[in-house]
Amino acid sequence: MLDFPVYVWISLSVVMRTFSPIKFIGMETVVLEKRDGVLKITLNRPDKLNAFNATMLSELSSALRSAGKDAEVRVVVLTGAGRAFSAGQDVEEASAGRGIGDHLRKNYYPVLLQMRKLEKPVVAAVNGIAAGSGLSFVLASDITIAKESAELYFAYGAIGLIPDAGALYFAIKTIGYQRAMELSLTAARIGAREAQSMGLLNRVVPDEEFESAVDELTSTLLKMSGKAMGLTKRLANVVDNLSLEEFLEYEAMLQEVAGSTDYFREAVDRFLKGRK
Repeated sequence: MLDFPVYVWISLSVVMRTFSPIKFIGMETVVLEKRDGVLKITLNRPDKLNAFNATMLSELSSALRSAGKDAEVRVVVLTGAGRAFSAGQDVEEASAGRGIGDHLRKNYYPVLLQMRKLEKPVVAAVNGIAAGSGLSFVLASDITIAKESAELYFAYGAIGLIPDAGALYFAIKTIGYQRAMELSLTAARIGAREAQSMGLLNRVVPDEEFESAVDELTSTLLKMSGKAMGLTKRLANVVDNLSLEEFLEYEAMLQEVAGSTDYFREAVDRFLKGRK
């Protein structure tokens, strides 16, 4: 039996439903709403096209941390206020602050890792343009759904920078090396339908159907086993780190956990009764 001390910690999921909003004292740039098992995180600097500053990244980190601890939250939706998802880094802040590398290490990377390690689905609801590091957060999400009018903008090259906040990593993983390189090297700006055809977005819907489509997607996720979704995400996160043999052993370990839940036993019971 292989030893995976980092991954075998198992937490109990409690499925609860609520209609009460979450209020966080001191939140300036992020709006949180918890409803019916879904935590909606809205980036809220619409006058700046929801550009990230240190405050927003800190508040986003706090929101994700709270989502991880809150048994009532089973799905997280990340979206933007106004006409943009996020225009990326607040250039004014970046030009006045510390080195870019330090800024990435301190402010961006911890939040992106939180998203990937959070054992609950993170849905990016792309309501408008996602550029630069805003694009990174879209690509780092588990599932993406976008308005037809939304755009993805690989803006880095246009200002003499390389893709950062994991954008190139996620893009290569999603659409392959050459496609990701073309988009990055040409500072491409592509519409939602083209992005979907390339595999960068899961779903694209007419603008007027966006809110209802997001609700429909989250409703589907809420019907799933919270434990199984969390374990699936945990399994996906180790694909690049394990050999096939190690992966299969880890898969078997997690499946033992999933198979011990009431959700699984009740689903099997319903299936067997349906066959009679």
